[in-house]
Amino acid sequence: MDDSSNYSLRRERPASIEVPEGQIRVLESHHAPGFSMETGVWPFHKIAWVAVGKGNLEGPGLSFDIQRNDFLLLPGNWPHRFVDHSREPLTLVILCVSAEYISFNRNTEIRQLWQDGLGEAETGRPRCAKTPFHQSRLVEAFRETLNEQEEKRSGWQTALQSIADRLLLLLRRGYTTVGNQIHSPVCNPLLVPLST
Repeated sequence: MDDSSNYSLRRERPASIEVPEGQIRVLESHHAPGFSMETGVWPFHKIAWVAVGKGNLEGPGLSFDIQRNDFLLLPGNWPHRFVDHSREPLTLVILCVSAEYISFNRNTEIRQLWQDGLGEAETGRPRCAKTPFHQSRLVEAFRETLNEQEEKRSGWQTALQSIADRLLLLLRRGYTTVGNQIHSPVCNPLLVPLST
């Protein structure tokens, strides 16, 4: 994703988004150099992809380095903020999932997956795709959400719900690993072996 063409879309403060009860919305946030945000609390859950840049995710008593191609799962009402690197501001694609979507979901297996995923002790810890295949599947799902919300074709809200459930399922099935990914060529492209 080339962020240079979106310079006019960059923001210095967090975007606001309304997530209707029982629904899912997508937010694409291109941060400008100098972006700043206070620690805040949002009533919806978030599945985020760090599409560009690097920085930190700060929560209660913790701070995690985040970088391009990290994935985040953040429960609603969890206080946090993003702090951008001064020369490499973040671009985030965030699925915002209302709590009612999960609690009122008739599919008990989906409801349990969400509850387990959001209840992990790894809250806020960045996740990295295990392989380039896993990375492409996750990124494509995020791109699908942007396309569905932008085009608003028949059934777009149902499509967002389906994609969000699929993303959570991929995260829960081990498409990503949690923690420091400094040795992963997927999250750290500088480690890709040179051909001889």
